Amino acid sequence: MSPGIQTTGQVLTFDSVASGYLYPKTDSPLYTKGNAICTSLSAWGALVTLVYQLMLIRENRKRDTREGKPAEDLQPDTSTYADDAPGFRYQL
Repeated sequence: MSPGIQTTGQVLTFDSVASGYLYPKTDSPLYTKGNAICTSLSAWGALVTLVYQLMLIRENRKRDTREGKPAEDLQPDTSTYADDAPGFRYQL
């Protein structure tokens, strides 16, 4: 994952600090601003997750094309080669 996406996630995890700014009493009872921000952050998280899943699917297909489908009982040597081990596939 890119450092930009990781940093975005870290910056946006400010629940207890910013909740007074997102949900001020003056916005009661609908809290439109706070709910819009939380909804948009949830949508952003869903989009990032979808893109990451598609990247993993693409990588697994590339490996299947290059190496062929691995056997069901194959245990890739990830202690030596990490995710470059022959037969390694990302779990979805």
